Amino acid sequence: MRTAVTIACVAGEASGDASGAALLQTVRRYLPQARFWGIGGKHLREAGVELLYDSSGWGAVGVVESLRLVLPLWLAQQRLKRRLAQHPPDLLVLVDFGAFNVPLAKWAKRQGIRV
Repeated sequence: MRTAVTIACVAGEASGDASGAALLQTVRRYLPQARFWGIGGKHLREAGVELLYDSSGWGAVGVVESLRLVLPLWLAQQRLKRRLAQHPPDLLVLVDFGAFNVPLAKWAKRQGIRV
């Protein structure tokens, strides 16, 4: 018997959080036993995603605001990579948040994770 599909989703901005949640809600209609985990905000949480980090506070405008997020985002990415390596999902969905997600996508593909 096949185990439930596991999908990891990462959205670091409010618009990506809403879009990711809409996508995963649609997926759930077709795969009701699917398990979701990742990084996001209230919309992904409400869609049933087990959040490693709440990204609601990660939005930044300008250089100074962005600088305060460099270390927390780097630490979050390292923790996420460990989780992905230890428990690879069937699919990794990355929504917006390019500075975080593009390097993550490249890393995940090298690990053999479907992105």
